[in-house]
Amino acid sequence: MLNYSILENSLNIKLECLSKQSLEYKDLISNTLKEQKTTQVDKKQAIAKLHALLENQNLECIHGGKVILKSNKGKTFKDDGVPIMLESDLLNSSIVACPNTIAGVS
Repeated sequence: MLNYSILENSLNIKLECLSKQSLEYKDLISNTLKEQKTTQVDKKQAIAKLHALLENQNLECIHGGKVILKSNKGKTFKDDGVPIMLESDLLNSSIVACPNTIAGVS
């Protein structure tokens, strides 16, 4: 007795479902697999959390330089009295002690 999967075409044999019952069963299996994949993705996404970057946190560039965090536009948004960094604040932050500089600008 061989174990054969119509969905995966195992054994390199192309078989087709012709009976109504076989087609319904194939659709049921296919839909069940799709639901399982969707559920797995949803579980992974549910684990991800976003955390605000605060002005008092330490951040390094990929070369080991220290990013000086100073909030400008995010000053009104605070967590325990510490301003939150917005994207524009981060883009304008300076980096010190980075060995990879171009004309003195890091």
